[in-house]
Amino acid sequence: DRDSCVDKSRCAKYGYYGQCEVCCKKAGHNGGTCMFFKCMCVNSKMN
Repeated sequence: DRDSCVDKSRCAKYGYYGQCEVCCKKAGHNGGTCMFFKCMCVNSKMN
């Protein structure tokens, strides 16, 4: 589900978010980034 990676992958506000990106990709998203210590998945299916 969309927010599954948020709870799973805590990350620094600025810095490493590799686990977040991997989690999001496994969940079917294009990747992920870190905002305010939370993982946010990026999904580009708007084409």
